[in-house]
Amino acid sequence: MKKHGAEVKQLQAADYLSAELVDAEAAFYLLGSDAPPVMSYTSIIAFASIEAAESFQKLHGGKIMTFSEVLAQH
Repeated sequence: MKKHGAEVKQLQAADYLSAELVDAEAAFYLLGSDAPPVMSYTSIIAFASIEAAESFQKLHGGKIMTFSEVLAQH
């Protein structure tokens, strides 16, 4: 994303609970929960709604972030 910027036409993320693809920029991300990481060293999982992210966070820990907040960290 940082490298290709304007060339990127669409970004999608898989909602952790449903596996449905959602708009990556509208999704909410939970970083550092006890969910096993996929393709990274840190657990970063996407949710279609803030409510789903908050419910999962209560049981599994981690920090909820927006797409732009995640990009700023990486």
